[in-house]
Amino acid sequence: MKTEYVTFFFLVILSVFIVACDNAELSEENIEAEANLIEWNGHFYGITPQKDYWDNAEAYAVSQGGYLVTIDNAAENIFIQNTFLTGNNVNEKLWIGLTCHVPLNYLDKSSWSWVDGSTVTYSNWRAGQPDKGFDSDRYVAINYQGGSNNQWDNFPNKSNYMFRGIYEVNPDT
Repeated sequence: MKTEYVTFFFLVILSVFIVACDNAELSEENIEAEANLIEWNGHFYGITPQKDYWDNAEAYAVSQGGYLVTIDNAAENIFIQNTFLTGNNVNEKLWIGLTCHVPLNYLDKSSWSWVDGSTVTYSNWRAGQPDKGFDSDRYVAINYQGGSNNQWDNFPNKSNYMFRGIYEVNPDT
């Protein structure tokens, strides 16, 4: 009888521990492992699982607790290039979190802002970019193809422009 109580008590404690672990919030120590993210400079970065429209890539990023990446300097741009535009991803364009907030004013670089609301302090536009394009080129991707040297290009949110997205998650948010 005593063995049954000990076994029952052990199973109750084990169940409580399992539930507590499942409900624990992601900390900086385990966020990388939990979401398969890569840490760099205090931020965690991931790539969307499939090619999609810009707004769907952003929605996925938000569902993961983040947003499409904001690139603040050349070092971060190089990190993204070296991390996500190598190996199997070398022929892809990848959405980033830069968008034109003034419709039909694509040529004015001050019309562009990051999805997190921060101002653009660094850019890596390809020569001739941003351009007017299809009058709906409000979204930006790192363009690996066509000798663009991993520079940025603006694209519309249309069916033949479906790319994977780079997103970031900050553990403090």
